[in-house]
Amino acid sequence: MALSNYSELKQSIINWSHRSDMDLLIDDFIVLTETDMYVTNSSHEGLELRGMETTSTATIDADALALPDGFVSMRSFRVTTDDGYDLRNKTADTLVHRSGTGRPKYYAITSQIEFDVAPDQDTPCEMVYFKKPDPLTSLNTTNEALTNYPNIYLFGALAQLFTHCDDEAQAQKYYARYADAINGANAEAEAGRYGTAPYMRINGVTP
Repeated sequence: MALSNYSELKQSIINWSHRSDMDLLIDDFIVLTETDMYVTNSSHEGLELRGMETTSTATIDADALALPDGFVSMRSFRVTTDDGYDLRNKTADTLVHRSGTGRPKYYAITSQIEFDVAPDQDTPCEMVYFKKPDPLTSLNTTNEALTNYPNIYLFGALAQLFTHCDDEAQAQKYYARYADAINGANAEAEAGRYGTAPYMRINGVTP
């Protein structure tokens, strides 16, 4: 069966699980899968497809800035004044907050974007970040993840279904497949972004 839209995904989950009695809970299993797939944990990285890369501009006018809608992770963050420069990422526990005002140099991602110092003037910036695709619904029937990697949704929802059914062996099996699918998708996206290693020519005689 094809796996190109929401209704086909739901039917495939029922078919693979052989649990037609779970049809009223399939929507929940898909939502739980979407909640998990963009979060890095011990089993898998957060999903970061090339099609999820988004560019947004903002103005830094305080020591913190709201996260963009659907934010997953930052790819690059740059101040875009005439003497523009890249802001460097720190973890929340290593970001040192400076008193007064100045030129922000560092940022950390918490429930917002925190800077090491409030700017001494309004400072334009540009963010390139990974944004979650719109969740699947009966109205939004497909997205970047389902179109390119339907196995992520299928195996993730099956893991949720068997967890609900207290079938630990099946839940673990499908969660492992789901995690492998996410890590594989990220590796493919990274390889596509940078391509293969450049050819190197060595002059002179080689041994």
